[in-house]
Amino acid sequence: MAVSVAPKAPAATAKVSRRSKGGGMAIGQRRAGLLFVLPYILFFLLLQLAAFAFAIWVSFHHYDLLALDNPFVGLRNYARLTVNQDFLIALRNTTEYAVVVVILQTAFALVLAVLLNSKIKGRNFFRTTWYTPSVASSVVISMIFLYVYHPTGLLNSILGLVGIHTTEAYLQSTTWALPAIMFLNIWTTAPTFMLMFLAALQDIPKEIYEASSV
Repeated sequence: MAVSVAPKAPAATAKVSRRSKGGGMAIGQRRAGLLFVLPYILFFLLLQLAAFAFAIWVSFHHYDLLALDNPFVGLRNYARLTVNQDFLIALRNTTEYAVVVVILQTAFALVLAVLLNSKIKGRNFFRTTWYTPSVASSVVISMIFLYVYHPTGLLNSILGLVGIHTTEAYLQSTTWALPAIMFLNIWTTAPTFMLMFLAALQDIPKEIYEASSV
């Protein structure tokens, strides 16, 4: 008895055709994506990198905005910075600000994320409440903290309730201005990191939690 076998070449050809078509669509999507980000790339190159390059050029010259001649001075400007007290104070304050804010806001955000990832009552309410500072207007936040840090503002009023009577102007104090700004920055930026940590925690498979609890 004769057995006829149907040729499979057309099916293989169809698979190759679909693959080539899919590859063409992927390339087209990549090109479309590049076109979407191209304006930002051009903006970054023209403004950010150009400004950075100009700043480097200025640092090696005796630059005067109104002068036509800006002579080259080499590293003289950098040498002057090492003995400039204002620069050294600014460098110390910037370093202190960066270290304290990064450490505290990361730790605070991680603690909030762990709490919200646990099964506590009112989790959605606390998530919304803690994230509000990140989406609020910077102008609104600044006005609120101007009132909080005012000599007769909220902070001193609360301190007065616990027996600490003071009329400290925190934003005008050489002692408290930097910590006050640090607290403001931590309070407004930590919720954003909280959401990032929370998303990472919720992306962990349940099997890992079950295995660790054994």
